[in-house]
Order: sequence, then structure tokens, then C-alpha cells
Amino acid sequence: MTLILSPQLEASLVQAARLNGLSPDAYAELLLRRSLQDISLSVPESQEPRRAGSAVGLVTIPPDFDEPLEDLAEYM
Repeated sequence: MTLILSPQLEASLVQAARLNGLSPDAYAELLLRRSLQDISLSVPESQEPRRAGSAVGLVTIPPDFDEPLEDLAEYM
């Protein structure tokens, strides 16, 4: 994956990497890993797990679904 940075942000990233004694790529990876630690990828405990078939009966299709529309009769 390629990350495109503005020239100003890239310059500040390179400068911060040099101050920390790292290559710009290593410093960017370090910042990314630190920010990903704050993101929770698990399902919250209050949310019920999904169940297959839980939406059965919520959507119905009328019997004339495949019939031609009267509004488009002149085009057919």
C-alpha cells in the first residue's frame, strides 16, 4: 500500500525520523503501529453476535415483481 503525503508532512516526518535516529520508513511504521493500538477491532460486549437467517420474513417480494411496468410500456 502506498501512502501519499503532502510535501510539508513528508518533510516533518523525515525530520522527526532523523531526530529519533530512525529511517523515515521505520519511523512511519512505528507511528502507524502506535495509532493502531488505540483502535479496537473486537465486537463490543453489548452487541449480540449475528445469527444466520435472522432477517427471514422482513423482506417480501410481490408476485407481480417480474411483470412489465406500465410506465415503460411505450418503450417495449
